[in-house]
Amino acid sequence: MRKYVMFIILVIVALPASISWGEDFLGAPVISGGKTVVSQKDRLEKLLDMGYQDAVKYYQEALKGQEDVKFWDRTTETYIEDHSNRPWHSITISKEPEGTKVVLLQDNWTWIIGTLILRFIAVFVVLLVLYVAMCLSGAVLSRIAAAAEAKK
Repeated sequence: MRKYVMFIILVIVALPASISWGEDFLGAPVISGGKTVVSQKDRLEKLLDMGYQDAVKYYQEALKGQEDVKFWDRTTETYIEDHSNRPWHSITISKEPEGTKVVLLQDNWTWIIGTLILRFIAVFVVLLVLYVAMCLSGAVLSRIAAAAEAKK
């Protein structure tokens, strides 16, 4: 009887742990199996034997209901981007001749600072274009007004 109780306790303790031990990378789900091509602290690349549509469907189900996760369907790949504060930045699922390639990237400051600098520069480019357009229209209107004044 004591063995049965110990066995039941072991099953109760081990079962939830085995369910929650699914593969993940920085909190993003990873499809088990396949061949790991690159495994670094900020990048994980896997080559899978499953089809492209099956991989996309897996990530749609795994990330369903999470806010700020955007899916971008392109011709040869699907790009999944996190617009929140998760440790991972993107998941790219692409079609390769050898199979389906999945690339997971960590969020990094280079991308964040680069985006901010690009937006900062873009604001001043827009302001410069508006300034030049206003200067040109002012010059044209002042010449038209001077010509109309000279006729009188």
